[in-house]
Amino acid sequence: MKPSKRQTGATSSFRILQAGDQALVVEFGDAIDAGLNGLVQALDRRVAAAGIDGVIEAVPTYRSLMIVYDPLRIGSAALRKRIEKLVPKSAAADAPTRRWTIPVAYGGAHGL
Repeated sequence: MKPSKRQTGATSSFRILQAGDQALVVEFGDAIDAGLNGLVQALDRRVAAAGIDGVIEAVPTYRSLMIVYDPLRIGSAALRKRIEKLVPKSAAADAPTRRWTIPVAYGGAHGL
């Protein structure tokens, strides 16, 4: 199956690629970029919330989301249509804000 043409939203563009016979990859770009990662994270949350029958798991990377599915429960074309509707136009509206502080200690009693 050919990759879909890059589609453009208000501030995001994406393409959906077939990855073997049981996964689709939604690709937002080809760079390491916090904005792209925000889109990946937003789509990951939307896919989880949608509870699509046949979706086994979603695996986020910095610039894409791989969605693993059971082809006996949902076909590639049907899943592609569902995913296209879930792709966010921007990550800003979906972005949860939280900051983690992790204390670190090097050397002395804490090192070797």
